[in-house]
Amino acid sequence: MAKKIERVSLVASGNRQAKSQVSEPADPISRTAMRVKVVDIEPYEKNPRKVKNEAYAEIKASIREKGLEQPFTITRRPGEHNYTTRAGGNTRLAVLKELYQETKDEAYLYVHVYFEPYEKEQDLLISHLTENDLRGNLTLLDRARGVVEARDLIEKDLDRKLSIRDLETELKRSGYSLGRTVLSALIYAIEELYPVLPELLEAGAGKPVVERVRKTEGQLKTVWQEIGKDKEGFPEDKFKEVFNESLKEAYKHSESGLDADEIVRAFEAEAALTTGIDIHSIRIKIAESNSPKGQKKPEQDRGEDSTAPLNPIENRKERDAIEEEDESVEDLIEIGDEPTQNTVEPETKSKESDQVKPSTEKNDVDVEGELVEQLLEGAEPGVEEDDLDLLRQIALKQAVLLAEEAGIEDIVIKTNRGFGWALADLPQEIHFTNCGIDDEKPEFKRIWQVWYALYLNCGATLGNQVTKYSDLIAHENDLKALVEERFDDLSDLGQYVTTAALFFNLPLSSSDILNNKYSQLGVITRKLIESATKEKIALWEVQNG
Repeated sequence: MAKKIERVSLVASGNRQAKSQVSEPADPISRTAMRVKVVDIEPYEKNPRKVKNEAYAEIKASIREKGLEQPFTITRRPGEHNYTTRAGGNTRLAVLKELYQETKDEAYLYVHVYFEPYEKEQDLLISHLTENDLRGNLTLLDRARGVVEARDLIEKDLDRKLSIRDLETELKRSGYSLGRTVLSALIYAIEELYPVLPELLEAGAGKPVVERVRKTEGQLKTVWQEIGKDKEGFPEDKFKEVFNESLKEAYKHSESGLDADEIVRAFEAEAALTTGIDIHSIRIKIAESNSPKGQKKPEQDRGEDSTAPLNPIENRKERDAIEEEDESVEDLIEIGDEPTQNTVEPETKSKESDQVKPSTEKNDVDVEGELVEQLLEGAEPGVEEDDLDLLRQIALKQAVLLAEEAGIEDIVIKTNRGFGWALADLPQEIHFTNCGIDDEKPEFKRIWQVWYALYLNCGATLGNQVTKYSDLIAHENDLKALVEERFDDLSDLGQYVTTAALFFNLPLSSSDILNNKYSQLGVITRKLIESATKEKIALWEVQNG
């Protein structure tokens, strides 16, 4: 009986496969707008973000009222029937499926999307990582898991192990730029910290906490080696075990997160218990290790007793403002890390205050705009003002944030020259699904307002002979015709670009969110030009990586 059932299953499967091969057309070989059923799209099963989108209810209400305003991108793995989301879109897909189940309304069954050909599995994962980072949706744990999984996929594809430098290079080739210091912290979080204290990272601990633990471990390892020097029978191989036990104990007694003071106290006790060495001797070694000969102690005017043992990281303010030589954009504008209000402390901040208190008259966009300007004007030490890679990454993020205001972020692409990003095309019919091609409607004007603001900042208006901007546009389209001044080749919809230039520019009040984001992008663009001029670098020459 079992064999008969198995035979029937195989026959049915074969018929389905044959039917699929006959009825399904070949997938497009380039980016293509499509209309498909949501039931034929699966969410990306390895989506780095593991928690439900906090804005789920708002997104659902918006789609119920207005329909899908921001089409997402899909792809299809070879040999599979269903599509999968390619770069974000999992929440919107879930909402559409839920609304269709609730209403059976075909308005939620069919969806306008973009299809992009499948390349490699790691590219699919990295696309979701990048999209979530741009939206600020990832916790450190989510990002760390995604990075480690991407590394494993790349290593499998290349059939070799990757150093941190190699991983940085491979990720950058796929459009995801992280500095080596950040990568080291993320890998440490997953491979070293998470197995010991999963609850710490699951509770939302960010990069400052991970760096605090990693730095403390390095310092205490030096102490361990010092106290074991020339001691016969000293358990050198027990350090990791002792340190991990210290972390667990410290976590129990830390008021919030994981306090370095508690780690040190717990280590003192664990080390004394394991080695039999007097705890006071261990404390002396810890104090000596933090006061190297000839090195000035930081912040001598703090009023603290200079003879007291120093903590591995001197105080909480320093811990939360760890400076790194190899910063990258997600640390500068805090994509998926600690809350924005705790990331940069202006010089005017009161010593008694633990948090920056933003003015009640400023919205989040104003605060972010000031943050960008502070970073680029050198208000925060440790930031390389003329690092073109960092500036390009910041510019890309700001361009995407501006484009999202009109649902056209899908036509903003990453580049490794110019300003770090480019427009791929003019707005298409799919972007006007909810308002139609009607220049009397505010939604229609808004899309063109935002597009034209981006056009003015992307480098296309500098002249194609200077930027070779048309080389950035992969396929023949309206934007390519516009840049090459082939105006007769513009489509009917493309003709609106002239109207946009005359009437749909940004005549908005200074408090409008669009002008805020537009201004932020302008600040970064000017800084890019200034830095390139200062360093005598041709912005529009093709860069490696």
